[in-house]
Amino acid sequence: ASDVYIRQHVYHVASFQDSGGDVARALSLPSVIPITVVLKADGDVAKVYPQTFTSTSELESAVTTALS
Repeated sequence: ASDVYIRQHVYHVASFQDSGGDVARALSLPSVIPITVVLKADGDVAKVYPQTFTSTSELESAVTTALS
C-alpha cells in the first residue's frame, strides 16, 4: 500500500551510499545497514535509526519524533 501511495505522489528523498565510510566516521554512525539519519535544518543529526521501517506511517512518526 505504501509503495502505491509513494508512486502517486512526488517525493524527493535523499538516498546516499557511503562506500568509503567517510560520512559514518564524521557523524560517528554505527556501521549497520539499513540506517536512517534524520538531519535538522542546520545539518546537525537529530536522530539515528539503525533499523528497518515497515510502513510509511512508522517512518513519518519516527521523523516527526526526531524533529520535535
